[in-house]
Amino acid sequence: MNAILREKDVAPVLTIEAIEVHLGHMQPDIAAVKAALPVLRDKIDRLSEKTDSKIDQANRDRAAGDAMLAEKIDQANKDRAAGDTALAGKIDHLTELVLEIQGSQKGLKWFIGSATVIFGGIALARTMGWI
Repeated sequence: MNAILREKDVAPVLTIEAIEVHLGHMQPDIAAVKAALPVLRDKIDRLSEKTDSKIDQANRDRAAGDAMLAEKIDQANKDRAAGDTALAGKIDHLTELVLEIQGSQKGLKWFIGSATVIFGGIALARTMGWI
């Protein structure tokens, strides 16, 4: 290498000849990079297309999954509402049955209470000789 470093003032500098020698050595490498550049761009474009394709597929899969999940949630809400309605009907029916039973119990209590008073009155009347 013919590079001569000269110190002028304080900063070291290269001569023009030395710079030309360095550039001459770099020319083949620059030409190789320029030749490889289209191939590299094609590879980058193909990889970009593959990546975009995978991202698009992932987005479609996510959208389909979201739609399916929304359907299941809607169906679950409909099923829950139907179950709530059925349960409310059963509770109303059971409430009616309990009220009927309570009414029957009250009637039975009145009957037993009245029968006791009547039979007690009859027994008292017999004992007193009124009957």
